Amino acid sequence: MHTMNFCISPNEELDLSQSLLNEDDGINLNGKHNVSGVVVFDTDHRVLPLISAFLSYNLKNNRISPKTAITYSKNLTYFLSYLRSRIEFKNMALDEPFLTVGKYVIEEYLSHLRVEKKLSSSTVRNRDSTFHAFIHGYLSRDHEFVNALLDKSPYDGGLLSGTVKKGIIQACSINELIILIESTNFERERLVIQFLFDTGVRRSEISRVSRQDIINAWRFNEQSLIANDNDAPINSPYSPILIKGSKGRNNEVKKRFSLVSKATLERVIKYHASPLYKKSTIKFQGANKTPAFLNSKGLPFTEKSISKLIERVSARALKAGKLDNSITRYPLINFGMDMPTNSYSHLT
Repeated sequence: MHTMNFCISPNEELDLSQSLLNEDDGINLNGKHNVSGVVVFDTDHRVLPLISAFLSYNLKNNRISPKTAITYSKNLTYFLSYLRSRIEFKNMALDEPFLTVGKYVIEEYLSHLRVEKKLSSSTVRNRDSTFHAFIHGYLSRDHEFVNALLDKSPYDGGLLSGTVKKGIIQACSINELIILIESTNFERERLVIQFLFDTGVRRSEISRVSRQDIINAWRFNEQSLIANDNDAPINSPYSPILIKGSKGRNNEVKKRFSLVSKATLERVIKYHASPLYKKSTIKFQGANKTPAFLNSKGLPFTEKSISKLIERVSARALKAGKLDNSITRYPLINFGMDMPTNSYSHLT
């Protein structure tokens, strides 16, 4: 079960006229239909009906996103693999072990993840939440035209994992930021690192920052602020910028405002005026659809590619003796400190 396959269809159009079911007598499927659903297979390419129905139900009703469906699929099949390794579940077919699993078995598995697999408390909590949603929220409740499959849920008392242990956050310092920026020769990479530090946005949110968001922030920066009638107008060193965050329920993006410094805005505007950026953005329609930051292939930076970027430049700085410790796991957050842009202005 460790090798798991799944297929996700988030409101995709399917041509049913191409279905193999049309080869059977008495069946005639025609036309195109929009379909939302998830199918999860075991290592023998058999459909796992309980897991598939659970994920399809939640995806169709906009209770989870396709990304969450993938996470749930992995968590549930990892647990199913563990269950089938136990003697009491060996003779059960497909994903039937979930219909008889007891509270003590779930607790033993969560302990196995902490002690033997050395997973973090947050990861264990994530697995526990998945099992709770599946067993307690789906199998033990009536939904649509299906009656509850469990009389009693092992999760009647709530989640079974302990509280998440949160360590002290160590922020990347300004000096470490400068070292990171100086460790790459590409302006697009320097800009991403500086923007992360300056605004405090998550790595996963960078791809949703548009050129229009930068323009709006810049226009605010051009305004003059007057506190009293007798005061001279002043320009704010910071501007609000709209950040489109992670997706919540019904796949709605959570929006919030952060602050970005004038120095960072000036640098991004200069980058947007470069011939390379202009050439790469021809395929996008309008400033709202154009990503503010593009990689070497002219595509938006992803959370994974940013993590690899920071890991790469951090390793380069370590090898050169400029850093004492890797900062790949540190958040790039500016706690209200002014950016000493003149320290690396020569890199532009």
